[in-house]
Parts: sequence; structure tokens; C-alpha cells
Amino acid sequence: MGPSATSRPLGLSCLLLAVASACATTKPTPDALAVDRLRITGAKDVPERVLRERILTSQTPFIGPTEWFDASTWQADLRRLVRLYEAQGYYQARITEEDVRETKPGHVELSVALQEGARAVVSSLAVDGLDGVEPLVASRVKLGLPLSVGEPFLEERWAELKRTVVSRLRAAGYAEALVSSEALVDPDASTAALTLSVRPGQRLRFGRLFVANEVGAQVPQKLVSSLVEVEVKKGDWFSDEALERAQTRLFNLGVFAAVKVTPGASEQDTATIPVVVDLREAPFHGVRMGGGISGDLIRQEARAVFEYTHRNLGLARLFSKDAALDKLTAKVKLGYAVMPTIFDLARGRANAQHGVIGRGQLEYTAPRAFGVRTLSVQSSLELQRTLDAAFSYWGGELKLAFPFQPTTEWNLVPAAHVGLYLLDSVVPSFSAAPTATLGCPAAPQVCWLADLDLTVEWDRRDSKLEPKSGTYFGFSIQGGLSQTNAVAPYLRLVPEARGYLSFGPQQRFTLAGKLRLGTILSTTTNTPVVTRFFSGGSNMRAFSQRRLSPTVAYAPLKTTADFVKDSQTALPAATPEERTLDVQAREQECLAAQQDRRDDLYCRSFDPGATAPIGGNGLLETSVELRWNFLTDFVLAAFVDGGLVTTAPLFQGTDWGRAFFLGVGLGFRWKSPIGPLRADVAWRLPVVGAALERTDVDVRKVFIQPDDGCLVAASAPRSATYAGAPLNLCAVHFSIGEAF
Repeated sequence: MGPSATSRPLGLSCLLLAVASACATTKPTPDALAVDRLRITGAKDVPERVLRERILTSQTPFIGPTEWFDASTWQADLRRLVRLYEAQGYYQARITEEDVRETKPGHVELSVALQEGARAVVSSLAVDGLDGVEPLVASRVKLGLPLSVGEPFLEERWAELKRTVVSRLRAAGYAEALVSSEALVDPDASTAALTLSVRPGQRLRFGRLFVANEVGAQVPQKLVSSLVEVEVKKGDWFSDEALERAQTRLFNLGVFAAVKVTPGASEQDTATIPVVVDLREAPFHGVRMGGGISGDLIRQEARAVFEYTHRNLGLARLFSKDAALDKLTAKVKLGYAVMPTIFDLARGRANAQHGVIGRGQLEYTAPRAFGVRTLSVQSSLELQRTLDAAFSYWGGELKLAFPFQPTTEWNLVPAAHVGLYLLDSVVPSFSAAPTATLGCPAAPQVCWLADLDLTVEWDRRDSKLEPKSGTYFGFSIQGGLSQTNAVAPYLRLVPEARGYLSFGPQQRFTLAGKLRLGTILSTTTNTPVVTRFFSGGSNMRAFSQRRLSPTVAYAPLKTTADFVKDSQTALPAATPEERTLDVQAREQECLAAQQDRRDDLYCRSFDPGATAPIGGNGLLETSVELRWNFLTDFVLAAFVDGGLVTTAPLFQGTDWGRAFFLGVGLGFRWKSPIGPLRADVAWRLPVVGAALERTDVDVRKVFIQPDDGCLVAASAPRSATYAGAPLNLCAVHFSIGEAF
């Protein structure tokens, strides 16, 4: 029996009733009044939004809980409004009118009118008490203070100035420096006379070191002391930054659940200050398991991850009796990838491919290599199975590295690396790029690399996962021999720079920028595909993952429906039985050609074809992003990404007008317990750049259907020459952590 005529209106009424019930709140008292509206007038220099955020009274939202009026809270909010203005330097601010008006029984409307007045400026600023301080230190303390004469007097910057003076004194060895302050504000003249009185105390050097570890601890105190002394040297002037660096170095060992490096009580007779290290060890055996999914418009994959870590294996003692904390890590990632989409696979599309992917890695790290406290030795063996749009391969890599970290900011990693790769450019049901475009011989031969690497990093970011301030510079150079169609030398160079600056109220805005370059120099342009550059994804968000790249056109293998059409054309008068036998024969012939790796053009569908990325020898990526932390755990971002990947090395005949692409987009981040969950939507400007660089390797011309739609296929593409053709103009990305 079907629904009655009144079922839908009744259901809608129930829904509205449920929403209303969810939004309602219980009256705090029987005579409580609901706040229908709150008006603030006269706010000019201080945004009204800021004033509303800082007071407790608010109006009832259109959808949400009812806000109730409280007379005591309202009076406190009126005083709070005036105080908020004073903190911004408006000491003439006052409330000219306030009103509580009952609009109907149980409901009120609130209004308040403000008069800001003139903002006070700093008329004088004196820093007293620096006479006993070293002249060079005193001049540094006064240089570039956050507040100066002639600037508006902001209490927040006044407090920051005091913190800055103390911080600079402590950084120069004055560990017991104290600062008192006095601000004389003349509201009538709108001026502020400021005085800081400094008591620097005795200048102190680092003294004795005390390590407080747990009973039965596995980490030797001698090892802890040696690492702390890399940053905190006895006899050096005291500084908080040195203590922080020592704490970071200990925490980076990965064996402590808690690390605290603090100054002790000063010893005035020796003008020294001891250093106290408190430690709590973490479990030395760790197991992590997890999984995830990722995807965009051209690739989806699901994966499971397993990791085991032993943080004090003991093998290092075979070489040195004092060696400890050598670490063994085993990682396994197993997954399944589908391209371009699972929907294409379900519909049996000819260009759909899928398969198992995975990676297994065994890594061993021993600290204090050759008796050097800041040098480690690291060896790793990795096996992997990769499935890409243009190729798949089984690979193995062996690496020996010597990470050297002289300070917490600097990291230098020289390494030797050997890699063997069995590439396959023909995946079942998918005829892709021939081996000539991949730079490696056809299977069963292997492509191999043997090289020496050097990576140099200087990292002053406040956070690697969610940076808000600081800078990062990196440079890697990789040189050696590779076997493509012939053995040839190559050199791979990749410099990178990033910068971050936060500003605004409570540092809610962050401006971030990135520039990354790359080039591969070789005696042949046929470099191995495993060394080439790809961009897209988080690196250039206007493209899907690895899709900013030179491409190769391919014709997918025909489906049964294609063979039926061919049979109807070739045998128009055949009986159904004859046609069935003919279609089966055509399919068997193509299957045999595929198994024998014969390039049988008869088996391919040239209309429509597709493209696959094959990488390039030149790379440029640049990004500028503005992030706004508008709520405690939520961030909005606007960004501009630019980039190119070229077949030739960077700057060698690069046609910037055709190869460079520009994208704009918006992003949203949620600061979850596991890190910022990021969603970005980017749109590529269709007039900046030309179609992607394309190689046609088939005997017949492959027709590629252009798609200049946004996120979904366009019904009527206008042109095959827009920027980034034949890909569509938009991309969506989901990830953990900032893009850079």
C-alpha cells in the first residue's frame, strides 16, 4: 500500500519539530529573557566582530541554542568593551548609550553605542638599567623593539616588548634578568610615556650537568651527557635556545617519552648555572598498524601498513663496547590500486587497470658512528611493487647513508645507493607507453642505477607538520651511472626553499611560500623513468597526483564490444553463430599478441585514446598560501600554485609560455588529534600555458578527447589546446598535514 496524501507534510512537520527541539535550551530561570538581537554601533577602528567575540552576551542565532539575558553579565560586558578599547590604545573610549528593550514577552533587544576617541601614541620610551650590561649586548637589546616612539600604544605590543627585552638578555647569558615597567597614559593628550627598568643580574655561563634518569634505565647517562654537551657546552654563555636545542636532540633519539632540559639554581661564586636533564624512557619495542585510502580523479588506492621498531637492538656493541641505541625498523605497506577510477573498472572500460602495490623496507641505524657524537650510520634494503599510469615495476634498492647533524638546524646526509628495476610497459588489458619512453630496456632485462647522494637541510621551522614561522632550505645532489638503453652518467640537482610568517591578532594569519627547482643532466635524454620528475597533487594542486608531466599517447586494447563492431563491419551478412565465432577468434588473436608482447595495432582502439605521464628532466614548483586560523581547530586557506615539468633539463630550451601552468584554489583544514586534515580544491587558469607536452609513439595517430570541465567531464570540450589539455581544469586533494 502506498503512502497516504498526508504522509509527506506530516514527515516534514516532524523534521522541523525535531530541529526546533534540538536548538531549544531550557530557561535558566522562569523569568529569563531571550536575546533576539544585539547591536553595537560606533565601532570603527576596532572591528565589531572582534568586540562580539570578546564579550559573553550574544544574540540568539538563526539556527542554534537560545541565548539568555543576564543583567550582571551585561554590565560586566559593558565594562569589558571599554577595557578592550583601552587595550588597543583608545583611552578616551566610552559608552554613550546602552539600552535593554523588551520587544515582546520573554524577549529583549540590546543595543550599545560607542565613542572611540583618539588613539594614544608613544611619546617617550626609556630602557633603564643596562649600564652594567656588556655594550654590545645592550645595543642588541634595544635594536628593533616591537614598540617605538610615535607608534600607537597597544598593550599587547607593550607586553611583547617586555618579553623581548628579557629574552634577549637571557640569550646573552643574563639568566636571572628581571624587567619592571611603567606606562604613564594621558587620556586627554592621547599619549603614553613608557619606562622599562632592567635588573640584568650576573652574567652566567653553563656549569655542571646533572642527568636524572629512571632506575633501571637502558639509556646510559654517558650517552645522554655527550648529546647534551653538543649544544650546551660548559663555559659557554647561558641561553634558553641552547637548552631547547639540547632537548630537541635528546627527543629525536626516539627512545624517550618525556624530555626536559632546564637550568638549575645559579652558583654566584663561580658565575655558572647548572643544567638539569629529566628523562622518562619510552618502550623500546614498538608495533604500529593501520591503513588508509587515497584518491583523486585518476587514481584510487587502499593500503594497510605494519611497522615494527626495536630501539636498542644491541648489534652496535659488536663494534664498540660503549655503543647503544642502535635501531632496527621493519615496514610493510600492502595495497591495491585502481586507475583511473573504480567506476571504470566496474564498467569494464578498456583503459582501466588495477593491481597489487606494496613496499617492504628493512632499516638499521646506529648512532655515534666512528665515535662521533653527531654522526650515524644507516643502511636500508627496500623492495617495492609500483603501478603507475604509464608503467609498472618490481624494484629493489640498497642504501648506505651517514646522517650528520652538527646542530638541530643542520642535517647533512651523504649516501651511496644502488637500485634495480624490472619495468613493464604492458599491463593486462592496457597497452601503454613502450620502453623507449621509459628509459629502460624491455623486460626481462632490468634498469639499474648506482649513485652517490648528498642531501643538505637547514630547518628553522617551528613545526614540520604545521609550520607557522621560520624558514627551510634544502639541496640534494645525486650523481652516478644508469643503465637505460646504454650505460650513461647522470647528475640530478634539486634545491628548495620555504618560508613562513604569522601575523595579525593572536597570529591567526600565516603567509607561506615555497620554491623548488630540479634538473637532470645526462649524456642522453633517455633517462630512467624512476629518476625523472613528476608534479601535481600537493606539490601543484591544480593537477592530480603525478599528472603534471610530459605524456605519451596510447591506444587501449579493444573490448568485446569493439570486436563486435569490427565483425559487423567486416561480415555484414554473417549469421549470429558465424559472428560469435569471428568475435572469439579476434579476441584470441589479440590475447596471443598481448602474451607474446607483439605490438598488434589491430587489437587497439585508437578512438578515443588516452595519455599517461612519463616524467621529465626539468622541474619548477612554486606556491604562495595564506592561511587563516578563524577558529581554534579550523583553518581556511587561499593559494596560488605554479609549476612545470619538461622533457629537457631545466633552463635548456624551456618554452616558459607553453610549459608553465598556474592554479588558484581554496582549502580547509581541521586540526585533528593526528594532525591537520586537509582538503584543497584548485582550478587551473586555462590561459596560462598550453597543452601538456605529448609524445605519439603509435604508428597510427591516437585521438585524445580533450576535457576542459571542472571535476567532472565536460559535455562539449571547446578546444584541445587549453592549458594542461587534455586534463580537466580542476583537482581535489585530501591529505594529512599542510601541503608544505
